[in-house]
Amino acid sequence: MFIITQNIGHIYILDSTKIKGEKNAFNYRRSSLIPTALGSEFDYKMVDCKQHNGGWKCGYMVLQYMFDFVNLYQNQFPNEVSNMCVCV
Repeated sequence: MFIITQNIGHIYILDSTKIKGEKNAFNYRRSSLIPTALGSEFDYKMVDCKQHNGGWKCGYMVLQYMFDFVNLYQNQFPNEVSNMCVCV
């Protein structure tokens, strides 16, 4: 899941799928498409998520991480994280 905060130029990547090696923004095809579509450059931030080996858990985990993310940043929403967009 990508959480885009265009007004502050950040994209948060929440990925619970376990892969070999290090995860970074360049592992995701969307990373190159979003700046082109929105006409802006972004700083990518990988959010530390619990990892799983695949299967049906990813939908639940996406919802859980979105809930956790909103709770963590709720005090900053009016000022820093307004106009947030979520791309799953």
